[in-house]
Amino acid sequence: MSGSKKIVCIGEILWDKFGEGKVAGGAPFNVAKNLKLLGENVELISSVGNDESGEELLSVFKQSGFSDRYVQSNEGLATSEVSVVGNGDFISYKIHEPVAWDDLQLTADNIQLVEEAEALIFGSLLARQDVSKNTLFQFLESASKAQKIFDINLRAPHYSKENIEGLLYYADLVKLNEDELEILIKWFHLSSDPETALKQLEEEFNCPTVCLTRGANGAILRYEGSAYFHKGYRVQVKDAVGSGDAFLAAMVSGLLSEKTPMETLNFACALGALTATKVGANAQFTKDEVQAILNTQIHITSHSK
Repeated sequence: MSGSKKIVCIGEILWDKFGEGKVAGGAPFNVAKNLKLLGENVELISSVGNDESGEELLSVFKQSGFSDRYVQSNEGLATSEVSVVGNGDFISYKIHEPVAWDDLQLTADNIQLVEEAEALIFGSLLARQDVSKNTLFQFLESASKAQKIFDINLRAPHYSKENIEGLLYYADLVKLNEDELEILIKWFHLSSDPETALKQLEEEFNCPTVCLTRGANGAILRYEGSAYFHKGYRVQVKDAVGSGDAFLAAMVSGLLSEKTPMETLNFACALGALTATKVGANAQFTKDEVQAILNTQIHITSHSK
């Protein structure tokens, strides 16, 4: 990876709480950290509370190799904590509100960062309250030269059809999972066939790249009018938290480095599978570990539409 393209992730940084333990998380942070481990030039725009929990979170953030220049300190709202329940593929989240990242402010620094970005990664959770929602849409308007990457990341009850539809119209790449696709199928009257539904999303929202993750069953990628399939890698799952974020980081890294769509999908499925074999959304990994997954049997087919 050259690391030459500037990537900006926007959204929540928080503590994922597992019983008595906790780890730094939030999809935007998870994606950013994986991108950094892949050698990419990435920054995160977020907010924490001006409290002990926020100081601790910022310490972990900086230990991961990030500058805290674009992470705001909120005087009135607490640092976000999310209760994570379940294991394996069955996980639920209790996300409290309002928290610091619900009050993300526009600043000269973060607007300039977004204007210079070549890729902008965002999710739907940041749009649940008006202040951060308005900031996010201003970022999307300001990012004139960036590829806009929408990780739908629906977390009930923190989303609405109106917000998702508005964000979809900005997206150059959309990533979603099977449960999220079922919701979009009902909202937008799409086909019940996943591949056809992805094509309809591509056409309806003028989005050239749409990717569906399917857990242990791999993924489907629609890229510039063609469909690519991966059946997934068979691994022993320890913790599925963060696998989708690792997948997206690998997808973005691959496409920005001009790997072919097939190479990118293979790489993304491998990193997602590797992450599921580790505990925690932000477990460290090495290129040798990813390569070991890549060296197992590969199942990729593609066809044009």
